[in-house]
Amino acid sequence: MNSSPQAAQKMQDVAFLYSTDTWRDSVRREMFMTWDRFVAHLSTAPQIGSLLISDALRSWPTQAALHLLGRRHPPLLPRERPQQHVRPFRISRRDPFDREALESAYASLDRQLEKAARTLSMHEPVVIVGSPFAAAYCPFQWASRVVYYAWDDWAESPPLLPWRSSILQAYERISTRGCRVCAVTGAIIERIKPTGESLIVPNGLEPGEWQAIPSPSKWFTDIGAPVALYIGTLDSRLDLELISDVSERIPGWVLLFVGPAVDREIADSLRRIPGVRVQEPVSRREIVGLVGAADCGIIPHRRNLLTRAMSPLKLYEYCAGGLPVVSTTVDGAHGVSDGIRFTDSPASFSALIQESLTRGRAAEADRQQFVASNTWKSRFDAVCDFALSG
Repeated sequence: MNSSPQAAQKMQDVAFLYSTDTWRDSVRREMFMTWDRFVAHLSTAPQIGSLLISDALRSWPTQAALHLLGRRHPPLLPRERPQQHVRPFRISRRDPFDREALESAYASLDRQLEKAARTLSMHEPVVIVGSPFAAAYCPFQWASRVVYYAWDDWAESPPLLPWRSSILQAYERISTRGCRVCAVTGAIIERIKPTGESLIVPNGLEPGEWQAIPSPSKWFTDIGAPVALYIGTLDSRLDLELISDVSERIPGWVLLFVGPAVDREIADSLRRIPGVRVQEPVSRREIVGLVGAADCGIIPHRRNLLTRAMSPLKLYEYCAGGLPVVSTTVDGAHGVSDGIRFTDSPASFSALIQESLTRGRAAEADRQQFVASNTWKSRFDAVCDFALSG
């Protein structure tokens, strides 16, 4: 879709609803994830008037207990125009499964959001939501339009498999409702089959993080061997059989996995593989330093419906640091950079990792050009133009 620049500059009120997270989560992880960056962009976008930022639904008994323990909510980013942070509550901690209960739960959420919008004196705001249930079941009669912004295929997310049929029903409702759909990959668009307008916008980079790459931490320099680096959550996306086979084939290398152990069994299995090292999550600055010092970036993901729908954020970061990359043939990685090599064969994967020492890092000018061509600002400008035009 080609959006009108004039329409994009028209001042428009916007409400944004997190998918499963909260503003506190964004601050805690240093504004790292796509939706964290998007909220920061909304705060500064010149075409946005009043701004409403809503957490995902939370259980009020749990939140009340956390409040008593002294857990406070960080302020929103400074902004000249009106804004409000909404923390919608319900009694239950989890979404229900059946459609009628979902409609009831999200009608309640809608009422809380509408009340907040009235407090801000919003006029027919555009609502951008990360939750398929909110996009499907919140009435949003107070909004001018609803835009579903999808970062993953929820129906294939392992923690959400109990809700898979409910999510697929929500996708159908999003389609028949005519919502606009923005997604990080075409696979998500294909899954939802929207009848409204759609746009594919992959993940991106924050240029300031990649201008000058810091030195790595001492624990990294102490490894003393070539390093194939993986950055990201440790979960079922990882192909343990491939990783084990590759590690056995290149005994002089260390396969370093840095990130939160979302799936403890997967993380424990990684630790048992000779030649593999698992490191707890590190700061954003340390991440940049690791990428700048490693010898190869790897994406040993399984090929399935979940990974097909992903736009791997780590891939952009590897390339931003100039790393040669070896990846399985996941769809979202294709066409990003000429520095990526693809294979699903353990023997070839191992050989390509070794070859990365000969290939070496990208030239500095090429690295900087990649960063400049894949900024979050350019990505989110496109999302906002898409959401606000017409």
